[in-house]
Amino acid sequence: MSKDDAGFVIMDVILLTVLLLSLLAMIKYSFLAYDDAVNMEHHFMEELALREYKDRLEMEADR
Repeated sequence: MSKDDAGFVIMDVILLTVLLLSLLAMIKYSFLAYDDAVNMEHHFMEELALREYKDRLEMEADR
């Protein structure tokens, strides 16, 4: 193996490492984004339930 071949092997290993690290970062980010979306949905549903409860109380008070 010549010096040029060794340089190409090292460069390939570095590029593969960068590719794998970026893939892992994308997977982690997708899970974080999913968790954030679920939390936002739960918060929205809580607000909706509270608004419906307040509306129901107002309608009962108006009777």
